[in-house]
Amino acid sequence: REKLDDYLEGVRAIEKQIQAEEKKPSGPPPDLEVPGGNPGDHGKHLKMMFDLLAAAFQTDSTRIATFMFGDAQSGRNFDFLGFKGSWHGLSHHLNEERTKAQYEAIATWHVGEFAYLVEKMRSLDEGGTSLLDNSMILFGSTLKDGNKHDHKNLPLVLAGRGQGTLRPGRRVTAPPETPLCNLHLALLHRHGIMLPSFGDSTGPLPGLI
Repeated sequence: REKLDDYLEGVRAIEKQIQAEEKKPSGPPPDLEVPGGNPGDHGKHLKMMFDLLAAAFQTDSTRIATFMFGDAQSGRNFDFLGFKGSWHGLSHHLNEERTKAQYEAIATWHVGEFAYLVEKMRSLDEGGTSLLDNSMILFGSTLKDGNKHDHKNLPLVLAGRGQGTLRPGRRVTAPPETPLCNLHLALLHRHGIMLPSFGDSTGPLPGLI
């Protein structure tokens, strides 16, 4: 009963947030077409989406989910971080120190939002283990350097323990030219989906346990 009450209270809190945002008269930013019910505050929107994701995993409503922080081609303004400029525009920093610092501030902010989801899942008990312990969350980007459109040597974060099939808290460096799909294939195998290959993979990525 306690667990059910906690869950229902959590869902109701999300509903109240969405209802409160829907009543606000503020329209979408001029450079974005925002669906109805999407709060103008980008940070609030992300946290509501992460709360919904955690609730969906908690109830086993889904076992796979993807979430895009934002369209990298959009003109979303990050002036709430203390400067004006879009994520995409600042990614073409031309190695100017001031622009690079602003671009880094956006990336740092995104990591902080991701940490919110990780902590949320860590706080949900599943009989002695946490929802995070029983999950695998991959966070990253398709580009390492937006200025050069460099898609090699991507920095990625893999959180969770995958029910003991992952050993977190380490930095794992893959050999040069390792396809990203090797990691995807390794995660698929941990789901019991024993495909021989995925995309341009050359084999499951080793060293995750």
